[in-house]
Amino acid sequence: MAFKNMNFRYRTMIVYVSILMSLLALPTNSFSPGTQGPESVVQLQLDALKRDDMFSVFKHATPKIKANTGPWQRFGQMIHTPPYNTLVRHNKAEVMMISHDKDSSIYQCLVRVWPSRSSRMRGPFDTSTKSPCLDYMYTLIQCSDGAWRVDAVLPQ
Repeated sequence: MAFKNMNFRYRTMIVYVSILMSLLALPTNSFSPGTQGPESVVQLQLDALKRDDMFSVFKHATPKIKANTGPWQRFGQMIHTPPYNTLVRHNKAEVMMISHDKDSSIYQCLVRVWPSRSSRMRGPFDTSTKSPCLDYMYTLIQCSDGAWRVDAVLPQ
């Protein structure tokens, strides 16, 4: 009887250790306030949009945006409607221009997005690739905790 209990405990411990090790091995796109530069925050948000990970997109927003849009689920619903829906599960996104004075707490960049084929977008077209694309102006601000967060994304 003691052997069966020990065997069960041993198997349970192996399962717990396996789960812990798999969690530790997961890639992280962690967002620690103040540790990411504005360029990294834009890229992390674009990566999350490509994966349709609205929770991660939302955590890069400023407190003002979070207060105006409500919980991340409602924010996600907004992103899935025009003009932002082409950002979700996009094929490609590229930062085209950057405007940032190193002494400023405001960072802006122009992002060109090539939406997925399922987005029903008809134009405008990127003349170099003949593919439909859209441009968005990202504005990030450095918050009081030192973290860069997205304050606005406006279609151009």
